[in-house]
Amino acid sequence: MHLMRALEPALQALALSVEVQPDQNWNSALNQIETKLRAMQKSTHGPEDEHWASEAVLQLRAIKNAWRNRAMHGVVRYGEDDAVRIFESVKFFMQTLALRLTE
Repeated sequence: MHLMRALEPALQALALSVEVQPDQNWNSALNQIETKLRAMQKSTHGPEDEHWASEAVLQLRAIKNAWRNRAMHGVVRYGEDDAVRIFESVKFFMQTLALRLTE
């Protein structure tokens, strides 16, 4: 649960970076962010930006669907092995964002 809460400022920063209002639920914000990031194409933004955008969206959607929804709605409690896997996924996502975003 704490890792999911730690992602909220990252989601807000990502949303603001693509001109999406971050003050909505995760799914709505993520849908709008995905639309904006998918528009980042090689021809207009370059291959590195396109790759970064694709990776960021994929990671955040996977984290949300696999762990965030279940943890934040009290559906499941995770054990130590799960916590390590979630931590590593969140860490990788944050490192991906840090390549392009600042506070």
